[in-house]
Amino acid sequence: MSERLPTRLWRAIATAWRGDALPSGRSYAAAQPHRLLSDWAGTAQSANKATRYQGKALRHRARELRENSGLVARFAQLSRDNIVGPDGVTLQAVVPSTRGSNTAVARQIEAAWYAWADRCTPDGQSWISVCQTLAESWRVEGEALLELIPTSAAPMGLYVRALDVDLLDDKKNTDRTPTGGSIVQGVEYDGMGRVVQYYVLEDHPSDGEVSRYRVLPANRVVHLAHRSRPQQTRGVTPLAPIMTLLQHLDKTDEAIVVLNRVTASKMGALIPGADAQPIDSADGTPPLIEQAPGEWWTLPTGWDVKMLDPGQPTQEYDVFAKHLQRKIAAGLNVSYESLTGDMSSATYSSARMALLVERDAWQGLQTQFVETVCEPVYRLFLQTAPFLYAFELPVNQSPDTVAEASIWHPRRWPWVDPLKDAQGLEVLLSLGLTTRTREANKQGLSFADLVAERAAEEQLLADAGVTLGDAPAAPAEPPTDATASDPTRSLRVA
Repeated sequence: MSERLPTRLWRAIATAWRGDALPSGRSYAAAQPHRLLSDWAGTAQSANKATRYQGKALRHRARELRENSGLVARFAQLSRDNIVGPDGVTLQAVVPSTRGSNTAVARQIEAAWYAWADRCTPDGQSWISVCQTLAESWRVEGEALLELIPTSAAPMGLYVRALDVDLLDDKKNTDRTPTGGSIVQGVEYDGMGRVVQYYVLEDHPSDGEVSRYRVLPANRVVHLAHRSRPQQTRGVTPLAPIMTLLQHLDKTDEAIVVLNRVTASKMGALIPGADAQPIDSADGTPPLIEQAPGEWWTLPTGWDVKMLDPGQPTQEYDVFAKHLQRKIAAGLNVSYESLTGDMSSATYSSARMALLVERDAWQGLQTQFVETVCEPVYRLFLQTAPFLYAFELPVNQSPDTVAEASIWHPRRWPWVDPLKDAQGLEVLLSLGLTTRTREANKQGLSFADLVAERAAEEQLLADAGVTLGDAPAAPAEPPTDATASDPTRSLRVA
């Protein structure tokens, strides 16, 4: 005891000298040293330092998984389908006025926007195609980059171009710039922490040549990144938590396939007996004999065959693989059924619950996509298109006010149970707990457009003299005095 006491005192003195508080109890069990947790090391790196040295490797491995892993390829397609969808994020232009909204100008803006969206890149791609590419890059690689190019050569004075995120020069780092800011992995900040410009390489780093970079102002670049920590500049792939599981699962599946193929091949080895005749071969090594399915062949005298049976995979592998796939789906924040297509163990209630939770997650990503990508592009579009007389904004309205007032409608999904959901909606409308405009927005539709389409349909039917549905029944004739006084009338009618 006398030998251990000084050691404890020295430790206490050293702890106090470092400024750390002396432990006053067990507190958090996960923070205590333990022999079973000796290999559990936390991270003390800043977010930017971690992405500076590890972000590129994660991004490249995520790309490899997208190209070779079926689950990641499925996740990439889910990102395209659920964030953007087949029809893209639709625009409902709103031009505020003293009377509520200038509908005529709003329709002109929408027409100009969709005309521009049909071919919005220098090589003629559509806006929907660009958005789907950005959504996949964002959700798989962790980042997406879009360059905005105002030019009179464009149909509406504006081009956009999706860029490979590898072009954002992550080697460009400066602790202090002349303006008091900093440069972090190709992104320059001012003294207030605002992004002022981006350093974009002209050629991909893998081309092997020393590439120069272009300095693009912040209002000409859209940088969509998956960030999980404050003050994080570059994004990290959402696949990071489950990458090792994906790799192990894919390699295990490959080994299982090879094992089944080998087992089905029924390989064997030739074993010579005591009186075996030599088999001639060019280099003196035992020959390889290939046998086609259903083929019989005769061995030389004195030779025998020993079949090789590597065995079959364990029957529990399917359960184990599903366990890993469920962990992967949870890490990607999607349902197991959506990621794998396996509905064998799903019930209506469980599938519906998982689908509703997943759709909430997709809606959150849609909101971030609209705020980061659609709104900046639309704001610049409103500044460039009027100069080409595509439309003319009112004198008292600016592109910023129109952009803030306009509404975006991301894709929505059909009701899980259309009849019950429609009946529930009818009850909510009757109680005044919702509005038709709000419910239309939830379906990715504009109530104003629905009203206009309904009026156009009714007018078209009226002009053509066509009535849809069953014709209304003719009103019943009033009873005569004779039938009214006849007490057996009701019996005869029945």
